[in-house]
Amino acid sequence: MNRYLAESCQDTIDSFYGIGSKIKVKNLSYSLSNNLILVEVKIELGEVISEGVMENEMCDLLIRETIEPIYPEQHIKVMISWES
Repeated sequence: MNRYLAESCQDTIDSFYGIGSKIKVKNLSYSLSNNLILVEVKIELGEVISEGVMENEMCDLLIRETIEPIYPEQHIKVMISWES
C-alpha cells in the first residue's frame, strides 16, 4: 500500500499536504468477524508546514479509495498520526 500511495497518489499528497509530504501505512489489521479493517498511518509533512494542511480528510479518502475496491463489504477505520 505504501508503494501504491507513493507512486499513484504522490501528486495529490504533494498538492494537499505540501511538496515532499508522504503518507506511510504503519499497521494494517483485519477483523473479518467484525467486518473491520483498521489502518494506522503516519503523515510526514514536507518542506512547508502550516496548520492549514493538518487535515485528516485527504489521507482518509486516499486510504479508503485504495482498500474499498478490494474489500467492499468491510468498514474501514483510519487512525492518523503526524510527523514533521
